[in-house]
Amino acid sequence: MSQLVEILERMWSGRAVPEDLHSQLSAQELDIVRAVENSISSERHWRDIALSVMGTAKNLSRGEDKDKVLDELVESSRRIIRSDVAYISINDLDDQITRVLTTSGVITEEFRAVEIPLGIGVIGNVAQTKQVSWTYDQGSDPELSRTPHVDEVVRGEGVRGIMGAPLVINGEIIGTLMVGDRRPRRYTAEEKIILDSLASMTSVAMETSQLIADLEQNVAALRKANERSQLQVTQLRALSEADSQLMEVLSRGTQLKAIREVVNHALDCEVWFYREGGFLSESGKDSAANPKPTEELIKSLITRSHQAGEIVHEDGFSVLAISFNQRQLGAICVNRGVQGHQAAILHRAAQAFATIVLFREAVVEAESRQVDDLLRRFIAGTAVEEDLLRIKRMTGLNLAKNNNVYLAVLVAPTALPQARAIKQHLAANDVVFEYENRLCVLFEAPQGVEDALANLMDWLNAENFKIHIGAVEIPHDLDEVAKAHNRAITLATSMQSLQLFNEVATPTTFGSLGLLLGLDKVSLQEIIADTVGALLEFDQRNNAELATTAVTYFDNARNIAATAKTLFVHSNTVRQRIDKISSIIGADWATGPRSFDIHLALRAWQITKK
Repeated sequence: MSQLVEILERMWSGRAVPEDLHSQLSAQELDIVRAVENSISSERHWRDIALSVMGTAKNLSRGEDKDKVLDELVESSRRIIRSDVAYISINDLDDQITRVLTTSGVITEEFRAVEIPLGIGVIGNVAQTKQVSWTYDQGSDPELSRTPHVDEVVRGEGVRGIMGAPLVINGEIIGTLMVGDRRPRRYTAEEKIILDSLASMTSVAMETSQLIADLEQNVAALRKANERSQLQVTQLRALSEADSQLMEVLSRGTQLKAIREVVNHALDCEVWFYREGGFLSESGKDSAANPKPTEELIKSLITRSHQAGEIVHEDGFSVLAISFNQRQLGAICVNRGVQGHQAAILHRAAQAFATIVLFREAVVEAESRQVDDLLRRFIAGTAVEEDLLRIKRMTGLNLAKNNNVYLAVLVAPTALPQARAIKQHLAANDVVFEYENRLCVLFEAPQGVEDALANLMDWLNAENFKIHIGAVEIPHDLDEVAKAHNRAITLATSMQSLQLFNEVATPTTFGSLGLLLGLDKVSLQEIIADTVGALLEFDQRNNAELATTAVTYFDNARNIAATAKTLFVHSNTVRQRIDKISSIIGADWATGPRSFDIHLALRAWQITKK
């Protein structure tokens, strides 16, 4: 184990690991080393992406020459997404074409000079949907509009996989940021988010460059004419300064509080961020001097802003709703009216807000996948002690102590609820994940399973879900976890056979029923034979239905008329069968303590024969 510790210490400190150390490890220890290597590689990958995106944002904030900035941004896009080519196209509405403005990685002059009619290819999809669009293989995609000339130029460049994001200024698409690969490629959700963020930065850079150029022209003209210009110059400078500060915020990290401070300073007002039904903790303070809008008012303003696509005002508040790919991300609210350059600053802050939110979601999603992989290994019985420590660190759930920690398996005849929805009705450290087309819940139950899952049961009933649940305690031995998982599945499917919804089956919850459901098939058959075997043998020899009559009689509360109706026979037939049953297994079969065991055995027989 000392060699494993030394190797792990070297890996975490970034030092080289001699090959002779690897050769001294066991197969299990090598698996641990590979898992740690994968974790370190994943963390470094996300860190490199974050640093690249933030570094690009910082470069944009320097206010350098527009062409130089755009060249650097195209190069950064190609490097971050690891594509073969990248370029910016600018729309010409008068000629109804889009032209390539700047490129990186392009090798043919025809591609640099191509003029593409508006509405053609991936660029056309971006303009039509106003969101990121991509194709696995441009040459064979039947859903793309195309022209022979453009297809020939693209083939000459060798580009096949293409992805593009819109460049938007003042709500209008003015062009597209594109990346391409000389092979078919499926672009990931993270890569789409990154390209869209880079496109937003490109839009800001182009608009800022234009504003700075306009500023220089205006200053020269206003000096000659000796007109009132100081206010406009101040406003444009304030906008440029706010742009630079927001880019600096993005280059330092993902703190919404820093964006609030920039807007607070630039507009001299209080700022609140609203998302998913509430104001975020990183928002401004609510006080008697600066009260935030009521829940009713903010929801109304957000709806109006989404519909109008712009800032809306009411009762001294201004609200700008923010969306991405037609998904609402939230809103920024300030306690003053804004217009002109102030509105532009709020729009810039909204872009920074969206970038931070989307980046956080991408990181959380990546971490969530890591957690789910660890949990699946645990349930499959292939986890090691280090995996349990990582699960505890990432979720707070201590699977190593195994005291009052349970595994629940959820099955349903139709679709299961979303894991995220179930998580909302569990304790903070409880986890929900999908495994083998079922939902699994790992939870602590110091007061018992029913108490721990009470909120979830109430919600399932309120929402009219029909879920079958089996739960077992996690064993101390990791090698026994897979068996516990199979036992929970057996309990859940047995509940499904019994048509018991939104109740938890455990080996002990329902007494003898729980014990029966948890038994292996051989033991269960032995109990059935010992209890009602004579009855089943009679039915088999005589092609009779006494066992079915008996269980139906129990299920109908020992009511002869109801039993006859269920079986579609006459009441006298039921009476005759009951007499026959009494002669075979005893007159007390339907009364007293023995009736419970017989009913239970008959129900188990019904389940096993299906």
